[in-house]
Amino acid sequence: MKVGSRRVVQYSAVFMIVFAVFTKFGALFLTIPDPVIGGAFFVLFGMSVVLNLLIFIQQFCYNMHAAVLIVKNKPCDCVTSAV
Repeated sequence: MKVGSRRVVQYSAVFMIVFAVFTKFGALFLTIPDPVIGGAFFVLFGMSVVLNLLIFIQQFCYNMHAAVLIVKNKPCDCVTSAV
């Protein structure tokens, strides 16, 4: 695996050290509501799953030229009618 940039790891290490030393910065993150953190984790791990599936499909399905993963709700599932 090729690393794009080592600066990202260096900056994140400095970021974590600063948050560990200065606890006021860490306390700022405690003010973020739980649903916001849950939504961020949902998006983060959802993207991770999709990217890993695409890598898996590209490596192990040699006869496929393109792999597209579409997650879609039917429009009628979201529409309700008032009676």
